[in-house]
Amino acid sequence: MAREGKPLVIYQKRYGGIGDHLVYSGLPSALKEKYGLEVHISRQSAFRSGEVKKFVWNNIPFSDEQGIAMHRPPYKKYKNYNEILFGLFGVTGAPLFSPSYSPKQWDGVKDKIICDLTFGPSGEHNGYTEPRFREGVLNYLLQYDPKDLMFLEPKAYGDQSLLSFVRETIPAPMTAIKDLEELCDVICSAKGRIFLDSGTKSIAALYGMQSIVLDAGHADPFFRYDTNTYHIIRS
Repeated sequence: MAREGKPLVIYQKRYGGIGDHLVYSGLPSALKEKYGLEVHISRQSAFRSGEVKKFVWNNIPFSDEQGIAMHRPPYKKYKNYNEILFGLFGVTGAPLFSPSYSPKQWDGVKDKIICDLTFGPSGEHNGYTEPRFREGVLNYLLQYDPKDLMFLEPKAYGDQSLLSFVRETIPAPMTAIKDLEELCDVICSAKGRIFLDSGTKSIAALYGMQSIVLDAGHADPFFRYDTNTYHIIRS
C-alpha cells in the first residue's frame, strides 16, 4: 500500500491477462516522478503466464506484500481504465503505457491486414460465442479481399471457435506467433489490424497503432483506447 516512507505495491488481484496488466504499466514512472515513490508489484497478482509477467513488469521490482487491489473503481467522470488509475493517484499528463520492448520489422505482414479472432476466458461473457456475433464478424470481414487478410495462428490458451468458423468461408493465410515480442513485431509491421476486444488490441494501443476492434457490446468500456475504432456487432 502507499505509506509514507514505504514503496507503493500495486496488486492486480483478479485478472491476469496482458491487457489487464498493461493498464497499470505507466504508473511506476509517473508515481516515482510525482511523489518519489518506488513502485513494487505484488507476487500475489494474477498472471495468465510468466511471459505476461516478464513482458509488462520486467524492469519493476516484485514484493511478497499484498498491495492495492483495484478492478473497476466507481468513478464515473473517467472514460477509461487508464484515466481512472491515474486520476485516483492524482497524476496528470502521464503516458498511457510504458513499453519495455522495441518492435522489429516483420516483412511478411507489411502489406497485410492482420486479424486475431481468438479470445480468452472473458470471450463468452463478451458474446463472442453467440451465433449472431459470429455471423456479424464473417459479414464484416467479407468486405475485404482475402488476399489482403492474414489471420494470426491461435495461441495455445485461446478459444479458436470463431476463427475456425470464419476460415470456413475466408481461406486467408495464417502466420504463427511464438511469443509476445513476436506478436508486437507483427502488430507494428502490418498495414492494418482487426481484433476482438482482447489483449491484442491493448498491445496495439501500447504502441499507438490504430486498430479496428470487433465487439458484441458487452465488453468492459473502461478498457477502450482512443487509438482503436470500435465496431459493435450485436449478438
